[in-house]
Amino acid sequence: MIERSNAWTKRYPSRVHVLDVPVGISIPFIGQQPAGLVTEQFKLIWDTGATSSVITPGVVDKLGLTPIDRTIVHTPNGSGEKRVYLVNFFLPNNTVIQGVRVIEADLTSQAIDGLIGMDIIGMGDFAVTHANSSTVVTFRIPSCVEADYVKEYQDHMAAKGTNSL
Repeated sequence: MIERSNAWTKRYPSRVHVLDVPVGISIPFIGQQPAGLVTEQFKLIWDTGATSSVITPGVVDKLGLTPIDRTIVHTPNGSGEKRVYLVNFFLPNNTVIQGVRVIEADLTSQAIDGLIGMDIIGMGDFAVTHANSSTVVTFRIPSCVEADYVKEYQDHMAAKGTNSL
């Protein structure tokens, strides 16, 4: 459940290949945030190659989470059974996503606390640009406009009276 519609943008001072964003994570709740709820900040990477969002055992321990399920996970390193937890995500700019099913996985070699997967990315519009020797990532939830760079270019060229592609 999405508590409210929102968008955010992060500008990196140079070109980057890892899109890390601080994300708050809490135990799950539905509706209004309960008074006294502890939300911890973690470093998560936006990963379009991940079907589901992932958290590390360190996040599980810090929040005192209890598994709700188990699932089989397939990675380049093989397949295995992993624990599933239910959490709430607090994205930048106060975008709250409630009831996110996350899979526990060891990502310590990457020095991160988790991954934002396509389960979250697919809820909205996600774009990465590399103009002016820097990287900009932006996300809007829910999705509200279809992006089409080919049509945008063709419209621009037509307005100039030039043949498009």
